[in-house]
Amino acid sequence: MRTALEALPVFRGLTPAERRVVATLGERRQVPAGTVLFREGTPADALYLILRGEVRIAKAVPGTGEEVLALLPAGSTCGEMALIDGYPHSATAVVGQRATLLVIARAAFARFLEERPELAVKVLWALCQSLSGRLRETNERIAALFADTRAV
Repeated sequence: MRTALEALPVFRGLTPAERRVVATLGERRQVPAGTVLFREGTPADALYLILRGEVRIAKAVPGTGEEVLALLPAGSTCGEMALIDGYPHSATAVVGQRATLLVIARAAFARFLEERPELAVKVLWALCQSLSGRLRETNERIAALFADTRAV
């Protein structure tokens, strides 16, 4: 599991000792394909680190069904907002291929933030960088959709 953790952007800025500490916060799970990790609108209660496999993120779109927002490969994370704001999930996450996940519960991370704030801030900073990249990609997709709409 060590190599898989090192590949995660959330762990890249951490020392090996810090990685071990953060890894103890979570529970390693083997999850079969088709498993729903969380549904849009349900309480956000955990961060999912994808060690192996793939997770599909989709959003319900009124009148058209479901739109796939992302296919997250190993090395990605999902459910990050659970650690940041605790609002309900804005999308649904489904395991696409059998996956190995490290699941860090919101409550466990909240305790960690109190006990090891300097290390928790490093993890949150890495998550913010990841979310910033996703927001930029989303902005590009929205701009492309507007361009397509105007062309019609």
